[in-house]
Amino acid sequence: MKKSSIIVLIALIVIMLTATLSGCSKSASIVEKQTEYLNDKGYNIVETKGISDNYILEKDILTEQPNNLIWGVQTSEPQNYFGKTIDTYSYIVNNHKLDDSGDKGETQLWLLICEEKIIGGYSFPNNSEPLYGGIYSLEGMTLEEVVGMNFQTWSENWMDKYKAD
Repeated sequence: MKKSSIIVLIALIVIMLTATLSGCSKSASIVEKQTEYLNDKGYNIVETKGISDNYILEKDILTEQPNNLIWGVQTSEPQNYFGKTIDTYSYIVNNHKLDDSGDKGETQLWLLICEEKIIGGYSFPNNSEPLYGGIYSLEGMTLEEVVGMNFQTWSENWMDKYKAD
């Protein structure tokens, strides 16, 4: 192999390693931000489950369950994120309002991430058998508590706002 070919090959390897390492540190910093965010809310992380969902938010998604309920308990307006990728990270925590609602004394929660920023989340009691019911806000509030109206009124308003034209 010629000396110039070896130099080009070494340069390519260095570029690939740099790109790979910067990608790893980027992922690590996202998890660090999430951990700090949850700790600041007073939650103790029992288990980090990683990414559980990834999608591009479009208007029609908001009329399907459970997406309508997930976005219904957010404080930010979903239209702010139309066309953007939403990553959902899952955690098991304790020291949460919903800990006593399941038999494990823990809460499962999900953080919604867009463009490396935490934009919201939701929670549900962690239980050994499936539980049925609504989705709670990140802090454990019901949809009715978050939106200040009964479910039927909220649902009709939501569908009018987000149904296909």
